[in-house]
Amino acid sequence: MQACKARLGDFDIKILQLVPFDDLIQQREISDRVGLSAAAVARRLKGLRSTGIIRKDISVLSERAVGRPQRSSSR
Repeated sequence: MQACKARLGDFDIKILQLVPFDDLIQQREISDRVGLSAAAVARRLKGLRSTGIIRKDISVLSERAVGRPQRSSSR
């Protein structure tokens, strides 16, 4: 884990703080928030994916919408 962290720059860390909460966020919006061009953000995202720092992009489905019973939040 330390080896991966050592390779991350400040901009990479800022990008990684945004994408886990919305993997469909537009590169232009990321660029506005972190202070890089959209092209630079695209290059950094590609690098983060190719090195395995970002392992996959996923969608969280609504259990109700796909017909699965909802789990109780109290256990």
